[in-house]
Amino acid sequence: MILYKYMSFELAKIVLATSTLQFSRCDRFNDPFDTPRYPSYPQEFEPAEVLARMTREMDWRGRTGLLCLTRTPTNPLMWAHYADSHRGVAIGIDATSAGLTNPINNLIPAQFGSVVYASRRPDWLFFSGHEPRSVGEVIGFDNANFERLQRLFLTKPIHWAYEEEVRVAKCLHGVADDGDTLNLAGDWSVQGKGAEARHLLRLPPGSFREVHFGIRTDTQESDDLRYAASKVHPDIKWLECALVLDAHTIEARDHVTVAEAMEI
Repeated sequence: MILYKYMSFELAKIVLATSTLQFSRCDRFNDPFDTPRYPSYPQEFEPAEVLARMTREMDWRGRTGLLCLTRTPTNPLMWAHYADSHRGVAIGIDATSAGLTNPINNLIPAQFGSVVYASRRPDWLFFSGHEPRSVGEVIGFDNANFERLQRLFLTKPIHWAYEEEVRVAKCLHGVADDGDTLNLAGDWSVQGKGAEARHLLRLPPGSFREVHFGIRTDTQESDDLRYAASKVHPDIKWLECALVLDAHTIEARDHVTVAEAMEI
């Protein structure tokens, strides 16, 4: 399963040099609707129960990191919105080689992470699953709680449907601030502290399979990145995007360096 991450060129250099990807807390997303929310509570619920549910909601928010990926590297809107107006890069990630499909150390593995787009939030009470006793501390995937996980982390406004998003969720509980931490969810490098901390997951060799350069990516910088990254990731397939003018679409072609072009 190859999934893609759009990013700026400068970020791509860091990602390829360090073999890391950031898992973000959902309360730091740019869309205020894109945060976990429990259903509304009937009036017959006791105030203590309502408070307990709100507390569990905040535990999920603060102790869960999400990696947001997509299914295609040739989406014009994704290039415009997430890759510096086509000047950036889309990296293809082998989700299995990267450990993102493992149900043991992913709260939501990639194969269960398809985002549901809706015009209204589902606000009815949960039908299935049992609330884990250690909310926000659950490491692996629990199929009995999939409805709950989907409602909390995989539901977005329908306006974002063009993204074709797939998410991977990991537990951040016990990951120390500003340093390196190995927990059951993965090998982490953390930059910063508290709510501002950036949680970077180290990926094993072979996780990155493709690099797509944007239409406006600088030619010399693309060549330099390819030469540098190929030493660390020798099996990456390098591609460049091109406009298909009569169809308003983008296609991916084999990347040709300046040196290769001069030999043709």
